[in-house]
Amino acid sequence: MPIAKLGTFLIGEYSEAVVTMSFYQVGELLQDVAIEKSKIYITSLMNIRLDYADL
Repeated sequence: MPIAKLGTFLIGEYSEAVVTMSFYQVGELLQDVAIEKSKIYITSLMNIRLDYADL
């Protein structure tokens, strides 16, 4: 990300830099949401597991 941002500033494409940073931030947000949902789903699956098994 820093290389892409620096490169777009160096060539004078400021709007492209803004778009690149915006896409990166949206991607980070979606990743955080996915991780939190995964944690919730894994926790709920752990709650339905058996504590012991009869053989």
